[in-house]
Parts: sequence; C-alpha cells; structure tokens
Amino acid sequence: MTGRPRTYRRDEALDVAVELFWRKGYDATSLQDLLGAMKISKSSFYADFQSKKALYHICLRQYQRFVVDHLRNLQSQSTSLP
Repeated sequence: MTGRPRTYRRDEALDVAVELFWRKGYDATSLQDLLGAMKISKSSFYADFQSKKALYHICLRQYQRFVVDHLRNLQSQSTSLP
C-alpha cells in the first residue's frame, strides 16, 4: 500500500535543512524550525525522514557529496597538476 504523494520536493527540502543545521547547529534547530523552513507537515516529516537525527545524517551525507563534487570540479578546472 502506498501513501499519498509528496507535496514538496525532497531535494529542495534537504537543501533547506542543510542550511538550517549549518546556521543554527543540531541542538539549536528544533523540529518546528525544520517543519517551517522545509514547508512540510509533521506527518510528512516523520514518514520521509523518521526523526531529526535521521534527517541530520541524511543532511551530512548530502553536504559531503556537495563538498566532494565541488573539489572534483576545482580539480578538473586546474590546468597544473602537482
């Protein structure tokens, strides 16, 4: 049985959560902060992310991918190699 379709874009919501955790830190970011910034309901949050801690780990992986991709782009643009 499938649930209702998402009414938000997961990648966009994750980008917002990454930014929020970056600015405020894990402890200072409340569930209400996340729900408001991500523009999702509490039920959608728990259905998709399970918990604040699980969301934080997803955000860390997303941020890590961003950094690695950025470094690869910089490396590919470099004309001189050591």
